[in-house]
Amino acid sequence: MMSLLTRNVVITTLSLVFFAHLLMGMSRDERNRLKEQAREMFYHAYNSYMKNAYPADELMPLSCKGRFRDTEPSRGDIDDALGNFSLTLVDTLDTLVLLGDLDEFEHAVRLIIKDITFDNDVVVSVFETNIRMLG
Repeated sequence: MMSLLTRNVVITTLSLVFFAHLLMGMSRDERNRLKEQAREMFYHAYNSYMKNAYPADELMPLSCKGRFRDTEPSRGDIDDALGNFSLTLVDTLDTLVLLGDLDEFEHAVRLIIKDITFDNDVVVSVFETNIRMLG
């Protein structure tokens, strides 16, 4: 029987080979088109959040309002990530850098420094907060 580590290494290797094959099968134009489409989708979401929800933790897509902790009816455990610290803005910083948008990254960092405080007496999900705020 295969150990768990060996099994995971095999699955990861096969996945990489599979995705490399797919990528190599795409033309440069198709890769560029998909890259641009991903960029456009990111900016649609980012700009919508900044226009309609900042400094809330999340954008509620149907109402186009920001979701702050304890201002809307509870959704149960899903709200445990909300801490009223602009979770979505912090969560997008790495994407801004990956997209090479250093001017917007700098603007976002300035907003975080100016507007966000972590001096809140709330209980948040440690896991969700770590992966979104520190990740």
